[in-house]
Amino acid sequence: MENKKKFIIVGAGPSGLASALEASKNNASVHVFESSEKLGGLSRTMDFEGCKFDVGPHRFFTKNSEVNTLFNE
Repeated sequence: MENKKKFIIVGAGPSGLASALEASKNNASVHVFESSEKLGGLSRTMDFEGCKFDVGPHRFFTKNSEVNTLFNE
């Protein structure tokens, strides 16, 4: 009998989504909970009185190919 791992991830920001992706790649059962209506954590663009503002990190720089692959997934 297979003992499938189960994960609950709180927060659908970059770290939570990356964790969920890695767990699901390893055949785990994953449930992600997010309190906001949108995914992305603090990485988002907000609209205030017709003006758009970037909040949180929007640029991603690395020379590490494994990190780039994960980010692109």
